[in-house]
Amino acid sequence: MTRYTFRISFAHGALCLLCILSLAACSSHKEDDFVQLNAADEISRLSKENRELTLQNEQLKANSVNEAKLSGKIDFYFAHKDYEKAHSYIEVFLDLFPNSLKYGLYDSYNKEIANIKKETLEKQREQSEKEATSATGIWAVASFADDLSSKGSSAGSSLCIFNQGLITGTYSDKTVIDESLKVNFLIKNKNSVNLLLYKGQNEECVKASTKKPVRYKVTMTDGSGKKHSLSARSTSDKIVFDRTQSATIHNAFMNGGSISFVLSSQSNGEAVVYEFSIPNVQNYNNAYRMLD
Repeated sequence: MTRYTFRISFAHGALCLLCILSLAACSSHKEDDFVQLNAADEISRLSKENRELTLQNEQLKANSVNEAKLSGKIDFYFAHKDYEKAHSYIEVFLDLFPNSLKYGLYDSYNKEIANIKKETLEKQREQSEKEATSATGIWAVASFADDLSSKGSSAGSSLCIFNQGLITGTYSDKTVIDESLKVNFLIKNKNSVNLLLYKGQNEECVKASTKKPVRYKVTMTDGSGKKHSLSARSTSDKIVFDRTQSATIHNAFMNGGSISFVLSSQSNGEAVVYEFSIPNVQNYNNAYRMLD
């Protein structure tokens, strides 16, 4: 019995030992698996960080290259005074590289460009105003003899406005219809407007005399379309408007636009009609200023 009991105890002890060894072995395998698992996670994390750092480094390198390229373009165009292109590249640079060491420099470039643009526009405006003021269109100013018979620069002469651009029209009488007509204005001031008419291909000057003066009924249509009933008189080669009629014509010219005239008269018992228009009396006001 004692021997049997011993065998059982020995077997039980051996079984327990085997169990303990087995548990130890299992525990050892689990610890190894855990260590291996943690190592794999760490490797994965480090690999991810490395990829991110590599990407960031590549982006920094790319940004550095882009910054250098933009900086080169800005410096080139600014130095060559191509301010439009310089400004466009500066705007991109300031947006992409707010922390750049050149940010302050290029921001000052932008302000300088803005001032240059402002000064340029101001000069262009002044030049445009100057050209507009000096432009006289079809009109010119020259010195004429006081009787308006000829140009001259003697003591007995004065400045007059005349049309250097051609003004044409037609005339009709009992023998011709719509024959060619050329017109010259001679304007000493706003109260003295005179006309010279040249008819036909030979440009025969329309004349009257003190013994046989000619009176004209005149209809003027101004730039707004308003009709004015005027009158004029001729005792020579000039058709003269009085102060009131002259002022009406002058004011119409000052207001600009297209202006037309119809003059009718009785000469030697026959009716004659002269018609002409000025498509644009623009810049007459500039010519008039030159009389002062």
